[in-house]
Amino acid sequence: MLHHINFDCLYAAFFNLKKTAAVGVDEVTWHEYEQDVEANIVDLHERIHQGTYRAKPSLRIHILKPDGRLRPLGIASLEDKIVQKAVVWVLQSIYEQDFVGFSYGFRPSRSQHNALDALTVAITGKKVNWILDADIEGLSIPPERWSCRRTCFRQSSGSSHPPLPAALTRSTTSG
Repeated sequence: MLHHINFDCLYAAFFNLKKTAAVGVDEVTWHEYEQDVEANIVDLHERIHQGTYRAKPSLRIHILKPDGRLRPLGIASLEDKIVQKAVVWVLQSIYEQDFVGFSYGFRPSRSQHNALDALTVAITGKKVNWILDADIEGLSIPPERWSCRRTCFRQSSGSSHPPLPAALTRSTTSG
């Protein structure tokens, strides 16, 4: 799969990022990176393909929730955001056709609002005996045991694509 993460993909990923997004631990803004974007992307591409790219730790901040509690938030560095966007595009192009129609999480052109609309149609059109609402905020399953992680980062039996290198999968758990 690594051959899909080329200069053009990384370049497009950079320009697809939000220009005013919060900066990570590297304190590099979108506009600073853009000043020498071609050289920066060439360097990033080389590090990825040489196996020397390492995701930086996420900057941890806490934001106030309406009920007064604090919610932790991790902010990735700019280059990590670029790599993450490129990896998302590659994985989407491979696995999107495998998702079922009622799957809404982190999919293109789908949102939590679409999921709620579908739920409304389903429960108003049919008899429903129960609805389960689960909050996974306090869930203490380590990331290496998440079934999505195992599915996304191992070679699928129906795929001719090799798994992503460990350096790129580490970026999904940094911070």
